[in-house]
Amino acid sequence: MKRIASTLALSLAAACSGGDSSSPLFGGFTVQDGTAVVFAPVVCDIPFVGTASIAGVGLYFANYSSPTVCEVLTATAVTGYCGTRESSSAVLAIAVQGELGADGIAGATPGTFTSMANPPTGPFRAATGTGGQVGPACAEVSGGHADMTGGSITLTSIASDRVAGSVNLEFEGNQTFSQSFDVATCPMSIDLCWRLTVPCFEYTCVPAT
Repeated sequence: MKRIASTLALSLAAACSGGDSSSPLFGGFTVQDGTAVVFAPVVCDIPFVGTASIAGVGLYFANYSSPTVCEVLTATAVTGYCGTRESSSAVLAIAVQGELGADGIAGATPGTFTSMANPPTGPFRAATGTGGQVGPACAEVSGGHADMTGGSITLTSIASDRVAGSVNLEFEGNQTFSQSFDVATCPMSIDLCWRLTVPCFEYTCVPAT
């Protein structure tokens, strides 16, 4: 759905998958392009968590390469980075590092970020994400939206121009998505607090090229 780039409330209560069997997200798709956005540190009030100083990295993976994922993010900036490319499957995952009640924090550092079962009480590393699948003209696809319910993001290196690591994520409907990556960063500035807390009311559908 078009909600692939809509706001992600920081979910610190992982949902149960409800079974032992699992299947690839959206029946499985091949990632053709990906990018990372490095979020600058910010202090914000996270719903159900409280005031925290946070920094993080956003990871975007998609089954298209034209336009690039970074170009799609740039094109959707007019609606607050809400939207996606038509006829696509994509995953947005965010690794958040922070400390509850702190006045400041340095940038995110390499490590493992996990879906949390309980709100943090001090320093924390959390992971959240969503998956979206749309058809031509970004028409909704049945079952084309899935929120992350568990799993982890591992960042092995974070630089101004590249981010590397792996994701092993669990989504609604017993779906999974795993991907190793070493991707270029997308040169844009997005407020992490805004990205996690402000809903999207308009969407941009980027045509395939």
